[in-house]
Amino acid sequence: MSDRPCRGADRTRRRLVHAGCQVKTRFLGLAICLLASAVPAAHAESLPVAGPYDARIKTVDFNAANVVRVVGHFGYSTDIEFAPGESIISVALGDSLAWAVAPVENHIFVKPREPHATTNMTVITNKRVYQFALIGDPARSEPRKDFYYLVRFKYPHAQAARSAAAANAVKVQAALDVNDQPRNWDYYGCGPHTIRPTQVYDDGRFTYFTFPAAMQVPAIYYVDQDGQESLTNGQMRGDQFVVFGTARKFVLRRGNTVGCVENRAYNPYGVYTPTGTTSPDVERVLKSSAPVQSAPTHTLPPAAPPKPQASPFMLPMFGTPGATAGQQGPAVLQATPGSSPDHSGH
Repeated sequence: MSDRPCRGADRTRRRLVHAGCQVKTRFLGLAICLLASAVPAAHAESLPVAGPYDARIKTVDFNAANVVRVVGHFGYSTDIEFAPGESIISVALGDSLAWAVAPVENHIFVKPREPHATTNMTVITNKRVYQFALIGDPARSEPRKDFYYLVRFKYPHAQAARSAAAANAVKVQAALDVNDQPRNWDYYGCGPHTIRPTQVYDDGRFTYFTFPAAMQVPAIYYVDQDGQESLTNGQMRGDQFVVFGTARKFVLRRGNTVGCVENRAYNPYGVYTPTGTTSPDVERVLKSSAPVQSAPTHTLPPAAPPKPQASPFMLPMFGTPGATAGQQGPAVLQATPGSSPDHSGH
């Protein structure tokens, strides 16, 4: 009997080898596809989008992580427009011989000097850093609709931040308006009507002064227990000047005209507000230690300034003596010289 294998066995071995090669080839192709999908694209460039009216006017969203592709056409210039108020500080070109650039305020004009000019460009402004891939189009022909005449940047993230800030400001003001309820109307005033407010109250934390619309708001000072005056910190909110604090007595000054406001229901402990505001939904966050009122805080001796030119009595300004939280004060009570305030509440 011969030792040579039979022909059938030889054909079976060849089929098995061929099948093994096919299986290995299929697995190799699958592995290559998986590796290709795992590797990010080498060029994730942002492409400007043609406008709805003229395709040569294009827009592109700003993204600091992307490179913007700008096609320049030989014989034509392209205007790249940044945000209003943005000024160009520096421009760096990979090939300054092949491209001409001209920055003007928040615009930069680019133009290829050679038919096949391709390079990169970095633009640094006072707000952002931009990266560009400049591609030269060699065709010098009549303008086509795919030409780049203007590339205008849009800033969706910045717009979203502004919208969110505006919505938050409305929400904060609404919360303050709901919770900003008067607590104490028991205020008396002295001095001429040309300097006196038309309304004063406090909420246990802040004091609110309302002045006539045509009146210049005077400087408002705290008066301490020793009679020393210190300029208050505050700000205008609508038609009210809000003093950031309460006091037993305030002095109002404008030139040589002097008036006073006295809090007959002064509470030196105030009202505890863990959020730093009169609303439990709004928290005060200090961004700096600078005072809100521009004038520096200082102390004046009580005898130096002129005395108030007013009647020798204190006039109840709002409400009745002893008015408490939640009571609304009536109009200013009128009195004539020589009379005394009506403490009966009538």
